[in-house]
Amino acid sequence: MARKGAALPPRRRARAAIAIVLAPLCAAFAVSLVLFSIEATPGAQMSAQIMFMIFAIFSVYGLLAMLLVGWPFHAVAFRRRWRSAPTYVFAGGGAGFVSACLAFLLYLRQTPGVTTLSLLGAAFGIALLIVLPGLLAGWLFWLIRRPDRDRDGDPASVFE
Repeated sequence: MARKGAALPPRRRARAAIAIVLAPLCAAFAVSLVLFSIEATPGAQMSAQIMFMIFAIFSVYGLLAMLLVGWPFHAVAFRRRWRSAPTYVFAGGGAGFVSACLAFLLYLRQTPGVTTLSLLGAAFGIALLIVLPGLLAGWLFWLIRRPDRDRDGDPASVFE
């Protein structure tokens, strides 16, 4: 028998599901557009296929970061009543930074002749690029989900 109040309104569940999927995808799209605009100078050739590949890579890492870091952070933040937008924005940036460091350390580790110091430097530099989409994804998650409008004292609403 379920507890009273454990049933979640479908509208709130839908907002959470939309936020989990849409926030990292929008951030990945923004990054791919920025990289495309930087590389699409008159002397450079960047095709739509490369832009789509950048979008796909950032989407995969963004969705993984959202599922592995963002969603558990949301549960902890809700219980501690951290519901402000800056909290979610900085958590998104942190999640993007950590996931990018791990991804690039794993990728660059397979390259022969790379020292640990240069590996950490490259991973750190590339991860800084990922912080901005992480910040954007955290802000978009907050805008879609709006945890500041949750009811106090309803522990089931964390998953709404």
